[in-house]
Amino acid sequence: MPPAPPSLSALGETFRGDGKIHAVAELGVTTAPAQAVGPATLARCIRGPWAIEAQHFVRDVTFGEDASRARTGSLLRALATFRSLAISLTHLAGWTNNAAAHAHYRNHPADALRELGLTT
Repeated sequence: MPPAPPSLSALGETFRGDGKIHAVAELGVTTAPAQAVGPATLARCIRGPWAIEAQHFVRDVTFGEDASRARTGSLLRALATFRSLAISLTHLAGWTNNAAAHAHYRNHPADALRELGLTT
């Protein structure tokens, strides 16, 4: 059976950022038959790697991760884990702005301990 001819895909979206509307379009080529791969699957494959980059972006903007001077492998992984944990905990506490949550808990560490159930 001959290989399937390549299929072309286009993924487009618009989003708001910094008060402006931005449009993004990505083109892709796949050898998967069009019948086997639907638009949702293609979109997931295209967007999948960006989910990781989005998490890194939040950690870098909120915690300055790229400016960190830590250079050993296990320390970098541990710090990234703690930063991700802090972001997750603030979301669970109802915060929608990471920078505001970080500033609040930096200035009121007892609130963080109380929300974690470590103090009364």
